[in-house]
Amino acid sequence: MPLPPASGTGIFYARAAKSIRLIPQGCTNRPFYLISVTHRKRLNNQEVIEQLGSYDPLPNMNNEKMV
Repeated sequence: MPLPPASGTGIFYARAAKSIRLIPQGCTNRPFYLISVTHRKRLNNQEVIEQLGSYDPLPNMNNEKMV
């Protein structure tokens, strides 16, 4: 599955319920997650409304977690 664009590609419905989700990416030994806004009842093959950022749960060499 390709990475979602940063913003503005999904269909936006003003009154539809939204949720912030972590979309898993990466490998088994080196996971990272994309933080995105989606419709609450989104299917896996539908686009996200907006990608807010990324989250790396493993600390880097300075022992910092990156968001």
